[in-house]
Amino acid sequence: MKREEKSFLIKWTIRKEKGKQSYMIKRSLTFTVLYLAAFLLLFDHYLEAGTPIGEWLVTGTWYLIMAFFLGSFTANLRWKLNEKRYHQMSGGS
Repeated sequence: MKREEKSFLIKWTIRKEKGKQSYMIKRSLTFTVLYLAAFLLLFDHYLEAGTPIGEWLVTGTWYLIMAFFLGSFTANLRWKLNEKRYHQMSGGS
């Protein structure tokens, strides 16, 4: 077994002991912030001087909701992929 694989097994074992809920909270928040930053940088049309405050609030809220759902989905997907990788490396135990 390679050093990288051993490192992954040790780290994932520790994360599993802390629980999925802890992992999901931390990773969901991290991914939400990253997605929100991407949305704000890529779709900055609402930052123009003539944009009404109502439109800014609606757009910002929409981006926040979408970033949260994408962040949660990504965190859950990563958990599942890491679990699959862990089971394959550890021999299915």
